[in-house]
Amino acid sequence: MNLYKSYGKVIVPKGTLLYRHEYPDDNKSYKFFALHQWGANAFISDGSILTEWEVVTEIVLLFMIKKITHLSNPISAIGEIYNTYFPHELQQENDLQIKENQKILKKIIDKFTSKDIFGWLSSLEDGGSELECLLFEENLNKVRLTNTGKNITTHPRNNALMKMTIQPSKEVIDACKDEFNLKMYPFTRYKKWITACIKDESKRTGIPIKQAAESFYSLRTALAI
Repeated sequence: MNLYKSYGKVIVPKGTLLYRHEYPDDNKSYKFFALHQWGANAFISDGSILTEWEVVTEIVLLFMIKKITHLSNPISAIGEIYNTYFPHELQQENDLQIKENQKILKKIIDKFTSKDIFGWLSSLEDGGSELECLLFEENLNKVRLTNTGKNITTHPRNNALMKMTIQPSKEVIDACKDEFNLKMYPFTRYKKWITACIKDESKRTGIPIKQAAESFYSLRTALAI
């Protein structure tokens, strides 16, 4: 199974900023990253601190999404990939249950590593609109910690997705289009809705249109589908 062929690739260029909450006792050989500060803040807890990381060498990730909904909510492919590679084990459907189970997550990371895949872009949680990256150990030398906590000066809406090049497979694009057709939600309708959301957000908060646009920049926008 060629995962890049089945799902696609993501190119994360040098200079991209990623965010995560660091924990003092976190010594895992992989790291999850949000694409913006408010995404990282979903994992805030006692003792954690918001951190900003810069990509110093281009990173190639698996586009681990099987489709996006008409409102651009990503649906992770991690369940169907796990079930394909481990068909004789308890079948996994929930993306969070896989990512939060260290034993299961390690198995899929080891399988990906054996196929020269060292990270992915996928949903933060199926049903929501947020995305996240997982970088394996082999990719962690391609990012560097730049700022922590109050020293982070980039605006909170800075969205790494705007720098990435998304290259989904034809199968994924076709699955997305089937979803959009089923909901009768073509890109022109989606774009009109997003444009209205951006204007309303700018008016409500007083922030520039450009910053408001980063809040609503999505996979449908990036792919124009």
